Amino acid sequence: MYCVVPKKLIKQRNITANAKLLYSVIVQQSSENECLRTNLWFAEIFGVKKLTVAKWLKELENAEYIKRELIRYCDDDGRFITRRIINVN
Repeated sequence: MYCVVPKKLIKQRNITANAKLLYSVIVQQSSENECLRTNLWFAEIFGVKKLTVAKWLKELENAEYIKRELIRYCDDDGRFITRRIINVN
């Protein structure tokens, strides 16, 4: 996996280094500025807990580098499905 961290983000003092690295992975995994990966997927990549990933995502969201969106819908079998999309700003 090859990722790039934007210079603007690198200079942000209020964002941890791991959150910056997470941002670069989100961008790398995005299609049309949308990433569908789960916190569990990121946790396995980084070797951390899902809660840690959630904290990093919150840092990025607070700094307006990403926006998280929940999509709820009903599938063909009548089951309700919730998916999270991470939008890259």
